[in-house]
Amino acid sequence: GENDSLIGVEICEPGHHVLLATAKGRCIRFSIEDVRVFAGRNSTGNRGIDLAKGDRVISMSILGGAEFETAERDLYLKQSTALRRGEEMEEGGLPPEIFEEYQNGEQFILTLADNGLGKRTSAYDYRVTKRGGKGIELMGLADGDVEVVGAFPVEDSDGLVLVTNGGQLIRCPVGGVRMARRSTRGVKIFNVSEGDRVVSVTRLNDDGSGDEDMDEDGAADVGPDEGGNDASE
Repeated sequence: GENDSLIGVEICEPGHHVLLATAKGRCIRFSIEDVRVFAGRNSTGNRGIDLAKGDRVISMSILGGAEFETAERDLYLKQSTALRRGEEMEEGGLPPEIFEEYQNGEQFILTLADNGLGKRTSAYDYRVTKRGGKGIELMGLADGDVEVVGAFPVEDSDGLVLVTNGGQLIRCPVGGVRMARRSTRGVKIFNVSEGDRVVSVTRLNDDGSGDEDMDEDGAADVGPDEGGNDASE
């Protein structure tokens, strides 16, 4: 349509997955094989996600094509969350070799809302579905006016640059962003001034910022999750 715009171009290979994220907190993950190869670059293409009225796609990411059993994946997520919290599993977890296999193939998605709340979530939490559906919840957005401004894969060693519509800028390390399940709201990453919104978040491959930069520019200490829970859709 006349109001359409291009939001991403990525190189992909057979076996990869596509993750689309929307401003209203929805997402869809599907196999790259679900996308038809077109003869011409001027082709309209396939529908990736069925958008709700007023929503729009804000990012596209290419993920490794992890193959997993749903029950094993759920147990891995439960077990890895318990380990991060220093808790013991009430019942037996995955066999060590299976747990290690999941751990070695794990990717993490950084999601940030325009009110400064953000989180890192295991890519295993985003189940694979068929292209063209309405998707699943990407992030809990308690306020109807809040929108997602970024959702993409990150590494612990990466940095982030956040910019507000008021010209405020912060550079902070990805490693300081709390891990949380897909449906949660996350934690305060950036203390946004009243009336301002985060309008841009960019991943840096090499982060050189320190706590001094974060404090001066308005980043918040990473604390408990702001609402939500660990339940996934």
